[in-house]
Amino acid sequence: MPPENLHSRTASSITSDTIEIEDYQEPSPPNPEAVKADRRRALKRKLIIAASSTVLLATIIVAGTSGLFIGGPRSDDQADIQAAKIQVFCQLTDFPNVCISRLTNYTERDPSGSGADPKSLLLSSVAANIETVGSVYRIAKRIVEKKLDDPTQKAAEDCEQLLTYAAAELNASYVGMDAATSGSMPCALSNVLSGLSAAVAYEQTCCDGLGGGGAGTAEIRAVLWNATLETRNNLALMSEFPATAERRRMRKLMAAVVDGERMVWRAARGEADVVVAKDGSGDLRTISAALEVARMEREGRFVIYVKEGVYEESVRVTWEMKYVTMYGDGANRTVVTGSRGFKDGFTVYQTPTFAVSGVAFMARDMGFENTAGPEKAQAVALLVESDLAVFHKCHINGYQNTLHAHAQRQFYRSCTISGSIDIISGGAAAIFQNCEIMVKKPQPGQENIITAQTRLDRHQTTGIILQNCTISANDDLIPARGDVATYLGRPVKEHSRTVVMQSTIGDLVRPEGWASGPGDVGLEQTVYFAEFENRGPGADVAERVTWPGFHVLRDVAEATRFTAGEFVEGIYWLNMTGVQFHTGIIDAL
Repeated sequence: MPPENLHSRTASSITSDTIEIEDYQEPSPPNPEAVKADRRRALKRKLIIAASSTVLLATIIVAGTSGLFIGGPRSDDQADIQAAKIQVFCQLTDFPNVCISRLTNYTERDPSGSGADPKSLLLSSVAANIETVGSVYRIAKRIVEKKLDDPTQKAAEDCEQLLTYAAAELNASYVGMDAATSGSMPCALSNVLSGLSAAVAYEQTCCDGLGGGGAGTAEIRAVLWNATLETRNNLALMSEFPATAERRRMRKLMAAVVDGERMVWRAARGEADVVVAKDGSGDLRTISAALEVARMEREGRFVIYVKEGVYEESVRVTWEMKYVTMYGDGANRTVVTGSRGFKDGFTVYQTPTFAVSGVAFMARDMGFENTAGPEKAQAVALLVESDLAVFHKCHINGYQNTLHAHAQRQFYRSCTISGSIDIISGGAAAIFQNCEIMVKKPQPGQENIITAQTRLDRHQTTGIILQNCTISANDDLIPARGDVATYLGRPVKEHSRTVVMQSTIGDLVRPEGWASGPGDVGLEQTVYFAEFENRGPGADVAERVTWPGFHVLRDVAEATRFTAGEFVEGIYWLNMTGVQFHTGIIDAL
């Protein structure tokens, strides 16, 4: 996997040019209370070394020399020196005891491939992480092969796929780290952080799906716990690198990924690679059939035009289907529909009508809906885990978990998203600009939640950002909006992050703005929820929640961190898509 091809990570690519994951002795899970104590101690240490840690890691990685561990033991015993260096190295993580134990185990078993210098320790840490993920994958695969008739079977099927994705991201990150620490950091670091953030999301989704218990659950959860902590540690290590002003190489690489979107406009003149028409007037009758053509070896972007019609399909744009553009005749005229719901026996990850994994997917003038209804609980219309994905003038329609922005960097422009509970969920870095959020009436006794962001780790470069959007009641909610509580978002994971900025908020949103449940007290301390320059009857922040994790932003510079130009680094790729967007704060609204 060449360093310059940072987006060649596919599920199939982890067989030939990846780190071996065989012959690994599965670790036992750490005690949860011990992990919490370990993390508290680590945070205290970070306060002490915060001023110097960035310089320390950047210096020792780039230099790659053992002598830079000042204060380390000068014993002639190489094993003691190695152990001391691991101790220092792991202090930059949130779970240092996990780091020390795992890295020591790996380097002892592979002395030839793990040098004593910091760069080698960093790469060995990722290699060890890949081993652990491989171990979890094999457990999941064994469960799948048993064909059990209980919820564990479906959860294991999800894990088998999700852990394949996590391993691919870790392998891409291994290559990216090697590139970043060898002088091409500007183009590699951002992709490494995004990839590791995605790997944490995939591992966490696997874990969440196993929550129902069943045969084999304890075994897989035990090793998965270790895998996730290791990935979070590697994310912490790479997050210590300072941002760099020189990013010309990043611009060039991202241009190579998304260039060709101008083909959307070319395609609108009748030059699509494949035309889908339900009535037989095109090349193929189904979207899935067109995507199978896109899977084949080809050069550049693949454009699919889907003619007007309602397509009852469960569509999967897999990792092998890269650089696909799909456009229709209008968000309400070209519609992909399905009705899978959680209460039908599917996992949430299996409910989407339309799911996208292939990198740099783009859609325009399309509708995606799940008609399962509120009684089926979670029922995803659109799931997106495509990096550098763009949706323009689309309608995403459902009830609970309508849009699951699962992982990676995503951008939505002039879309309509309709639903009731957790309308937009997931752990992606997702920007929504000029979108309309239509809130429906839920079932009796339920509350409406607009966002449910699932950022687990404070180093993940993810969050849900609504900018210049409109939040309003759907027709069925208008007469009942005074009786049904509607909130901008709720804490889901320890570091959930949502920002609503420069948007119009209707009177359906309660004055407190943000919801929490009985089990969310701790999360209220660590989440990051913020509002900036909103307008409308529901935008008054005078009675907003008073959690430590809620912020009313006053500083433009602080708010700019969450704009498309910076948060998803859109200044380097969105301008090449042909889709209009705001880079930063919008003036004169």
